[in-house]
Amino acid sequence: MPPAPKVMAIYFPQYHAFEENDRFWGRGFTEWTLLKPFEGKGIRKPLSVEQGGLGFYDLTSRDVRKQQAQLAMDHGVHGFLFYHYWFTGKGVKKPMVMEKIPSLMLEDGEPNMRYFFNWANEPWTRMWNGRASAENPPLLAQEYGDQSEWQNHFEFLLPYFKHEQYMKMNGKPIFAIYRPGLIAAEAKLGPMLSLWRQLAQQHGFPGMYFVNTHSGFWQEMVGQPQLFDAAYHFLSTCCSSGREYNIATAADQGLNHEPVQFWGAFTGFNNRVRGTVQLMEKPVTPHQFYAALVHSFSAMASAPQRRLDQFSNNIFVVAAWNEWNEQNVLEPDTEYGFGFLKSLQKALTHFHSSRFVSTGDL
Repeated sequence: MPPAPKVMAIYFPQYHAFEENDRFWGRGFTEWTLLKPFEGKGIRKPLSVEQGGLGFYDLTSRDVRKQQAQLAMDHGVHGFLFYHYWFTGKGVKKPMVMEKIPSLMLEDGEPNMRYFFNWANEPWTRMWNGRASAENPPLLAQEYGDQSEWQNHFEFLLPYFKHEQYMKMNGKPIFAIYRPGLIAAEAKLGPMLSLWRQLAQQHGFPGMYFVNTHSGFWQEMVGQPQLFDAAYHFLSTCCSSGREYNIATAADQGLNHEPVQFWGAFTGFNNRVRGTVQLMEKPVTPHQFYAALVHSFSAMASAPQRRLDQFSNNIFVVAAWNEWNEQNVLEPDTEYGFGFLKSLQKALTHFHSSRFVSTGDL
């Protein structure tokens, strides 16, 4: 499979107490506050430490982050795609939120894995859906600032871009944006990305490598100019919507913006724990996850000429490593144990692409 997929698992840094959660939800609130007491059939919870899992951990612990990295690498995960949070607008006291865990990573080296950032740029609301309205006002707004704001944001990220484990594409730091369609393309998004490319060059990089997110919000990008170098497919390639395999390609979504497409898969979705109005359940078993991975890898191997720079990293995004309150998890759980991790390892180590390559091409 030229080149082999590098699995990047989406990583959420929420699992510790921080000022914004204390302010909005009560002192000591974390992602575990809702999950621990929740009772409901089919809801996965962290496998206990006694059973070899990670339990209800606190990410400020270096040992926990070290264990996560070891678990991930032992089962074929190449790196983590860290969700990154930066806000400007009403109710924002400081732009960076949940910055403690990545900053600790710079200090103590854990998780010691390759990584890059995905800016989760939607506003925060009490419904956890990124949709602010008069009935659902934002807890933290997103107005995306001006040139001085964009420069401050870049300077905050610069130590990470310079970090030896931060992933680059041909020397360019990779940076993804979750919902770029929320940012006015001509007034803000285009000028911001252009400024960041210039600033990156001033700091010795050949530029920036910007990645769009193809997801259920794809309609927001219709009509926007091509501003990104690539796109990754979010919550794709698995059993959902009545289809055995749901490969969310740009063609399926009416989009053909980015020249490079990074595929992916997901481990299920269920937001009952959050208690939001728009409940959605898409259960996935480890067996289905494995079948979806093999399906994707087979499609990759049979079409090596697909839109991917042959000299680039073949990023394959799995959602997610630890999104427990939406049941989108690779970490060991009470329902399947190490099932999802073992399925990933099996798919990566037992897949044979030779049958898709003719001898005349060797």
